[in-house]
Order: sequence, then structure tokens, then C-alpha cells
Amino acid sequence: IEHHEVSLRVVLQKNKFVSRAIKTCFKREANRGVLVVCLNILRLRCQSLSPSAFLRQFLESHDAWKGFQDELKRITLEQECQSHPVPTKEARFNEPMDIDLGSPYAALLGFDQFEAYQIDPSQETNNVGTTKKKKKKKKKRKGKNPKNIDDETCQDNEED
Repeated sequence: IEHHEVSLRVVLQKNKFVSRAIKTCFKREANRGVLVVCLNILRLRCQSLSPSAFLRQFLESHDAWKGFQDELKRITLEQECQSHPVPTKEARFNEPMDIDLGSPYAALLGFDQFEAYQIDPSQETNNVGTTKKKKKKKKKRKGKNPKNIDDETCQDNEED
């Protein structure tokens, strides 16, 4: 399953995975490394999706996620430097290690066949990535509606 939206909704929205994972990463708990990998998988997958895809819309509208991006990259680079103590080609030339799509890191996570989504400028509009939500109709209440009180009832109360 390439992009199973129903499963993503359960994991991301109902179980609040992103918010909980971010909080745990700040606490430096034992499972932090696994969560960082999971968050990077979401980050990399998001880069490869169109703006109208659920995952991309969800993450781009998630305030904690947006605020955590720099920290996630910093933690990831820190983990990668610890796991590769031998100087790499990037380290020898003082170039920062790449952890985005197309990098060896992304390939290790299974993203070697993915490319960043490119928006075609000729088809780009101001409404790219937006979806219209259907308005829900309000159900009629059963019984008497208090707004439809007979005039006689009002007059009887005034005479008292």
C-alpha cells in the first residue's frame, strides 16, 4: 500500500502520534532514536507527495511539527555523526551531511527511489493543496421549537 490514508488518519489524528513523538523526543527517553527515525520517515515521505496528499496537508498544518523541523534535523545529524565515527567525505570537506531525499540517509530508510515532489509552474494556482470541506446540515430538533411560541401564550403571560 503506497499511501493508505485511512491508516494514516488513525495513527496521526486519532492517536496523535506526531505530537506524542515530538514530546518524547524532547524528554530524551530510551525510545527516542526509534521515534526520530519514524519522524524522519514521515518527513521524507512528505517531501515526495503532492501538496494535495493527506500526509503533506496534515504535517504542513501541524504547528508542533512545523516548529520541530529544525530540531529533528539537528537530532538526526547528531545521531548520524555518532553512528559513523569515521570521517565521511562530507566531514572532510566541512560540508553538512545531507539527510533529505536523494541522500544516503534517505536511501537507508528506504527512500532511494523517491524524489522530491516538483510543482509544475504552468499548472500552479493559488488554490494548490486546498480542499473544500462539505458543510454539515444541522439536524432538526424533535419537539416544539422554543422560537415558535404562539402569540396567545405570550399574551397570557403578560396579563398575569
